[in-house]
Amino acid sequence: MKKLLILLIIPLFSFSQCLVGDCENGRGFLLYADGISLYQGEWKDGTEHGWGILILYDDDGNLMGVYDGEFQNG
Repeated sequence: MKKLLILLIIPLFSFSQCLVGDCENGRGFLLYADGISLYQGEWKDGTEHGWGILILYDDDGNLMGVYDGEFQNG
């Protein structure tokens, strides 16, 4: 039973998740599949497009960089 539960939970953590707003066409806040990197800003056709802020972390949770500016088609 534990193995089945683990197999059902793992896919929940392997996808990016739109936490607030519209991450298709509009403004939204996305948590990436790594569980800690974030994007907040404008979206077009499901990709980062327009003004936004991207915050990236490595696998150990260390800040890799922050970008604040324009995005074009992701």
